[in-house]
Amino acid sequence: MGTEAEENKALIRHVFELADKEKKLDAVFNICDSNYVEHRLNNVELSLKEAKQEILDFPQYTDYSLTIDHLLADGDKVVYSVKHRYTLVETGEKYQLTSNGIFRIANGKIMEFWGLGGGVIKI
Repeated sequence: MGTEAEENKALIRHVFELADKEKKLDAVFNICDSNYVEHRLNNVELSLKEAKQEILDFPQYTDYSLTIDHLLADGDKVVYSVKHRYTLVETGEKYQLTSNGIFRIANGKIMEFWGLGGGVIKI
C-alpha cells in the first residue's frame, strides 16, 4: 500500500479512466459517497443526485476522449487539470473542454469536489 496521497491519486486516475476508456458514468458515481457535495464557483452546491443529473442532461456527444494534463495529490485532496474532447451529435461540431478541480477523498470515496473552472473551445 502507498501513502494516502498516492492511493487518492490512483482513485481519481481510475475515475477518469472509467469515464474515458470504459464510458461508465454510473461506475464513477458509485465511487462517490452518498453525502457527496459539489462546490461551484458561483457558490452553488450540488448533491450527488443533482451532479449526476447535470451530467446526464449534457447534450449527446460522440468521439469522447480525455487527456490528464496534471494530477497532484496532498493528503486527502487531489488536484487535476484535464482536457475533454467530443463531438456534439446534434451539430457535428467538435469541442475541447479544459476542466480543473479538486477532489476530497475519505475511505476510498469521493466526498467533495470543487470545480475551479476551465474553458471550452471549438476545434
